[in-house]
Amino acid sequence: MARSAKANPPQAASRKPPPKSGGLRGVLVRWIPAALIWAALALAGYLVWCAYGLPDVDEAAREPRRPAMVVESADGRVLASYGDLHGGYVDIRRISPNLVNALLSTEDRSFYHHFGVNPLSVARAMWVNYRAGSVRQGGSTVTQQVAKNLFLSPDRTVRRKVQELLLSFWLEAKFTKDQILELYFNRVYFGGGTYGIEAAARRFYGVSAKDVDLYQAAALVGALKAPSRYNPLSNPENSDGRARQVLANM
Repeated sequence: MARSAKANPPQAASRKPPPKSGGLRGVLVRWIPAALIWAALALAGYLVWCAYGLPDVDEAAREPRRPAMVVESADGRVLASYGDLHGGYVDIRRISPNLVNALLSTEDRSFYHHFGVNPLSVARAMWVNYRAGSVRQGGSTVTQQVAKNLFLSPDRTVRRKVQELLLSFWLEAKFTKDQILELYFNRVYFGGGTYGIEAAARRFYGVSAKDVDLYQAAALVGALKAPSRYNPLSNPENSDGRARQVLANM
């Protein structure tokens, strides 16, 4: 007689419980990507807002200059001047190489190699200013100075600084390096009511921008740091000391 045997019930397959998604690690895994996406969107929105407030560059470049009156003696000496003095627009090829060398040696040594902003200069300036406990050094490139001096207000706000960076990138994309230098030399303030290198060279030394010698170039570029303090006419001692610093940089 066949023995009937009960079939043993199949054993349930062993299953590992699913990993719990709770805890700090699970929260970070879920929320960090979302937070990064929202941060990127917020940054993009902020940049668009800053760009929307940028001035019309063409209109700013054509901004009218206030007329000036100069009183001269019979032999051509300047006795008095009223208003802002602007020299004729000078092509970069007719600006003394001494001026270009003085400017780049003092203000922006890597001008021909950066893209409008020099992160190393910014970091170095922040470190120097931190150690000094005050603002001793700036990290702005010549391109940034063109953006600031020609198109923006002197306000010290985060938005204006972002606009300065955006304009610097735009200038580097639109113009050559030599054209940016040309803009700088023709529009920057040198002190004594003079705007542009031609007006400054003639006002302070009685020569054209193409004929400026080495010392005169150092004094003119040196005045850019503080035009009133380093004015060659009203503060010759300060101007001489600053010019020697520029010559040392060269």
